[in-house]
Amino acid sequence: MHGLWVLFKCELLYWRVYPLSLVNITVSHFLGIAPFLFAAKLFGDCQDFQIFIAVGLILWYWLGTLFWGIGYGVRDSIDEGVLESIAASPTSLHSLLIAKALNCLLQNIFVTATMLLWLWLLLGVRLEPHWGKFFLILALSGVALSGLAMIYAAFVIRVKQAASIGNTVHEALGLLSGMTFPVHILPAGVRVLSSLIPLTYAIQGARNAVLGKSIVFEVIVLVLFAVITVSLGWYLLSAADRKLRRSGTWGEY
Repeated sequence: MHGLWVLFKCELLYWRVYPLSLVNITVSHFLGIAPFLFAAKLFGDCQDFQIFIAVGLILWYWLGTLFWGIGYGVRDSIDEGVLESIAASPTSLHSLLIAKALNCLLQNIFVTATMLLWLWLLLGVRLEPHWGKFFLILALSGVALSGLAMIYAAFVIRVKQAASIGNTVHEALGLLSGMTFPVHILPAGVRVLSSLIPLTYAIQGARNAVLGKSIVFEVIVLVLFAVITVSLGWYLLSAADRKLRRSGTWGEY
């Protein structure tokens, strides 16, 4: 537990050393979402339509933060020699990934709050969801998507270079999960793939929370996804850890 706390504090120190990074994520994420919302306003000026798109993109950004902060974030740890230090200490690889996950979840909460503020100040779009339902969906989504990021992290540890694959998967998951459109317009075969992605239910649940609809189905599915993805990610990380310890290739890339 002490090792986890130390690694988590190291993750937080990054924001103190590089404070402009907070400015960057405060502005850049909104600049990424704004063109979609201006297009939505152009084609109907319907605030519900803008909210529909905004919620989908916010949850997709959640996946992106976790994917690159946890999944490909271990690549920086390889470059910096952190993994080799962990191998020589009682701390486990899992502690490093959990520390990164906690840091990413805090970052996602901050980005979500600032994006909601930008939407209100610059576009006049106000999200007034049932906040209890909304935060429950965000919490479950964070766990389930962290599991996906852990699976990707195990892959990165094995192959060392996996940025292009990560980019492709991140974009594909956003498309298949309906980040800017309802998934029911997808072809039947593609909808099957969409149903296997936790981000689909995260986006759907968040939209239902904003609209005041029931989120029971999405909550159940996200809990199942959280158990499956975290368990699989934990297993794959353990396997990658054992392989690297046997081969002594923690710092090899």
